[in-house]
Amino acid sequence: MVRYHVEKYPPGPCREMLLGHFYVDNLVKTHNSAEVLMQLYLEAVSVMGEGGFSLRNCCSNNEVLAKRMLQDNSLSSHGSDTGKVLGYLYNPSSDKMRASSCIEGRSVSSKRDILSVNSSVFDPLGLMIPVTIKGKILLSKLWKLKVSGELEFDRYSVASDSSATLIVFCDASNLAYGIAVYLHQHGEARLIFAKARVVPSVKRTLPTLELLAVYLCMKHISVMVKILRLEVLSSVIIAVDAQIVLSWVLSDNVNTKCQFTRNRLKDVKAMVKNLSDKGLTVKFKYVKTDDNPADFVTRGMSLNKFKMVFTRWLFGPEWLRGDNLIWPCYDLNCLNPASQMLISTVTGSAPVVQGSYIIEVEKFSSMKKLIGVLTAVFRFI
Repeated sequence: MVRYHVEKYPPGPCREMLLGHFYVDNLVKTHNSAEVLMQLYLEAVSVMGEGGFSLRNCCSNNEVLAKRMLQDNSLSSHGSDTGKVLGYLYNPSSDKMRASSCIEGRSVSSKRDILSVNSSVFDPLGLMIPVTIKGKILLSKLWKLKVSGELEFDRYSVASDSSATLIVFCDASNLAYGIAVYLHQHGEARLIFAKARVVPSVKRTLPTLELLAVYLCMKHISVMVKILRLEVLSSVIIAVDAQIVLSWVLSDNVNTKCQFTRNRLKDVKAMVKNLSDKGLTVKFKYVKTDDNPADFVTRGMSLNKFKMVFTRWLFGPEWLRGDNLIWPCYDLNCLNPASQMLISTVTGSAPVVQGSYIIEVEKFSSMKKLIGVLTAVFRFI
């Protein structure tokens, strides 16, 4: 009904906001200009009012806009300092957000109780996944055997006037696999989304589970690109700590007997091509486990331990901070020479050797021929 009503109006910022920023019955909009927000609010009240829809329980961290909402009797008046924004508690005075209370130490006597406690933390962005994934893993183990504090974080909004890089860290363990998504803009990285899944009941090898994490990453990137818009994103970096998975994704010929693995690789490559066709640069990089924040997602941790690493979880590794994003150099010794050459070509993480080269790269017409010659040389050595 709302979409049908709003689509009658001519294109503009207000129409775009009403069509793209409603989440069920919550309308959320951020902007760097208070004047723009005031204009959007007034237009939205008028447009929705003409259709018989009343905007209510509004809140803003801008005093002028909040006063206008109070005059219109649309300001939230439930008597609490905080209001709910997409399930998170938001305090307009301090401009802080926090997840609902995590109850740790509560006694449970059934799988139903465990599910109830784990589901009581409404976390649509996945910011608390390193804690809540433990409950999911425990529940998964119980099914196979047949037999939860407060954390605050600053509100973060994406600037629409400058480009940004989407960085997705992927990881898997024998218990779960997942991703942690960061947006690098204005010299800093911020966690904007995380997702984890318990490993399937069908037994899979660890490299296949790592590939499933990449597959999960690609599925969510397509949605995020649509939300953040191509005008904001300049590139996407997918970081994996499994070198074998990198070689699978970047190689044209993969020798694996598992049909399931081949199908997931085909899906991943198709999604990468789809993003590239839209003009978005997609890069795969290697990251060691100690630098991979997605490792928090796949293993789970207690609330006390999560508090100790919470800053790193929100902002990523130290080297993500700074105007110039410089990826660390890592050794790729676990792969054969051909795969090392292929991965270092894409990631730029292999050490650079100074001096003259044994093989003149420019004389080869394709990367495939170059890798074939290099493989023969290394075998001879």
